[in-house]
This record gives sequence, C-alpha cells and structure tokens, in this order.
Amino acid sequence: MPDTDTDNIAQPHDNFFKLLVSHPARAGALLWEHLPEEVT
Repeated sequence: MPDTDTDNIAQPHDNFFKLLVSHPARAGALLWEHLPEEVT
C-alpha cells in the first residue's frame, strides 16, 4: 500500500501540492482560480 505521508515525497513541489490539496477549502480555491470557466 502506498505511503500517504508527505514527509516521504521526494520532490518539494509534489509535497507542496499534496499539502495544498489535502485541505478542502484550499483545494477548492486552487481549482476555482485556475480551471477554465467552462469547467467550473
């Protein structure tokens, strides 16, 4: 089973993204700001 702990992610940008999307409000804001209007 894959480890979901962010301490074991090799690439810093992957760790940052995982931390960002692990919080529903932050993930929603990220998607809302960056997805095209047709998708939202």
